Amino acid sequence: MKRVLFPVLALLAAVPPLPGAARAQDLELAACRFAAFDELAENLPEDATDPEAGDALCGRYEVWEDRAARAGRTIALNVIVLPHTGEDPASDPVFFFGGGPGEAVSTWGWVPLAFAELRTRRDIVLVDQRGTGGSHPLTCAPPGSDDDLQGYLNPMLDLDDVVACREDLERTADLRFYTTQHHADDIDDVRAALGYERINLWGGSYGTRPVLVYLRRHLEHARAAMISGVAHTSFKYPLHHASAGQRALDMLFAACREDPACTDAVGDPLDDLREVMELFAQGPVSTEIDHPTSDETARVRVYREVVAERLRSLMYSSGNAVRIPGILDRAARTADLGELAELIIQYERGFTEGVNWFTGMWMSITCSEDVPFITDADVARETGGTVFGDYRVRTHREACEHWPQGPLPEGFAEPVVSDTPVLIVSGDMDPATPPEGGAYVARHLAHSLHVVVRQGHGPTDGACSVRVATEFFERGSTEGLDVGCLEAVDLPQWTF
Repeated sequence: MKRVLFPVLALLAAVPPLPGAARAQDLELAACRFAAFDELAENLPEDATDPEAGDALCGRYEVWEDRAARAGRTIALNVIVLPHTGEDPASDPVFFFGGGPGEAVSTWGWVPLAFAELRTRRDIVLVDQRGTGGSHPLTCAPPGSDDDLQGYLNPMLDLDDVVACREDLERTADLRFYTTQHHADDIDDVRAALGYERINLWGGSYGTRPVLVYLRRHLEHARAAMISGVAHTSFKYPLHHASAGQRALDMLFAACREDPACTDAVGDPLDDLREVMELFAQGPVSTEIDHPTSDETARVRVYREVVAERLRSLMYSSGNAVRIPGILDRAARTADLGELAELIIQYERGFTEGVNWFTGMWMSITCSEDVPFITDADVARETGGTVFGDYRVRTHREACEHWPQGPLPEGFAEPVVSDTPVLIVSGDMDPATPPEGGAYVARHLAHSLHVVVRQGHGPTDGACSVRVATEFFERGSTEGLDVGCLEAVDLPQWTF
């Protein structure tokens, strides 16, 4: 469900002023409520958060779609400022960058809740990337619905759907101009309009790339940056999904074999995985499932490549990864894929209601910055010998043949060199952006600190990550930064 901002009848004077608000002549802000926060707060106990944490300033900022030509269509960026709440504000805010590509930061209702301490001294700025959220969204109809459960289980990136989405979006957008460089430059325009001289940057997953590109293009305005799950400028998404997924799966299974609690419950998960994959020896498997929103049952087809890809996706979260041995054990013992099919549908429905992975912006980014540089030799090297095979990268390459490719600045894929303090966090069991990416980036950042955490693609201990981020941005330096709680993170208990 798309979240939208709504104004409230609050006086702008009741909201703490921005340090640089006097210079914000091109961006008019009005008092508003952060709608995503209010939606989150509705499901929390009344004493779990401060209602005033949702007080915000909202505005729209016009930019050229084609920034180089500075002519033609303009698009409006959705800007939300969560003002500082303390009496001793710092002049440098923290800008947050969404992942995906395709995630709108205006949906991040957890930010004022998680980063309340950070916000006492610093404004938090959320700007939906062009093509997402409230910034001229490039929305494609996601596959599957409650009336079409099979759509959730079919192989991804159906070419008819890709072409239909492109043709629809091209009526109102030039899809060549929704790339990372445009986002980084849009952000700097917003920074200037708000009157901030220097800013801090926080990004995870794909969001690490615009942070790095901003450092390259607007270094003089960057004070410090924190990135997690690094997808750098030469990453070639989704080339490494198979090898990274296999690495994470091997580590997960090794952890199970070393823990009597796991082996006593399920035996060897590798044996279970082999048995589950053998069920597809004759092709897709038909199974019966419970409908997610009714008392009815439905019969669906399950595909091997889809099951493998969703097992990889589950490992993004360590909390989900520890469920995998039990899931595979039950499927192998019963020769029934019903639970796996229901799990895939649950996963896909969650994305449809939150972050729709199939968006025009996702396609424009990956088809311009990643896929064109993937070679057949790359695919053979990165997918051979894995349970995931070339399915993920092959389907994406085929889809990009039907999508326009945007221009990239010279040297885009070169490593970003900067002396800006950068804190880099990688998950050692990350099935998408393994620690090698963080290490690669760190080699070119003179004042960086790379921390490898026993987790998947996102932080297992959110409180620890927030505490470290808050201290880092307060210091503006990695020197002497206490990252002990990150280094102490371990896998959650197995769930069978």
